[in-house]
Amino acid sequence: MRPKIHANELDFSGGIQVGVKYNALSVDHLEYTSDEEIKCLLGSETMPTVLPGAAFFLGMKQAPVRKMMEADFQSLWPVISILAHRLQEICS
Repeated sequence: MRPKIHANELDFSGGIQVGVKYNALSVDHLEYTSDEEIKCLLGSETMPTVLPGAAFFLGMKQAPVRKMMEADFQSLWPVISILAHRLQEICS
């Protein structure tokens, strides 16, 4: 069974690295994601999942989706694009 990890919503916790190390199905939330975590995710089978509605509702900072897109998550562009578009709708 592959885990899904609630990672880095409140701070840099190392959850992304643990998720990749143990081949998690996904690491979720990701409001606190640095270049180091993005590099860690590249080439892994772990799906980064951004939940912009949760951050918006709680008044928290948003995940760095643009940085993720620029880092060449090619296989995730459709997912990231949909989420980024939806976030714009929510925040407008």
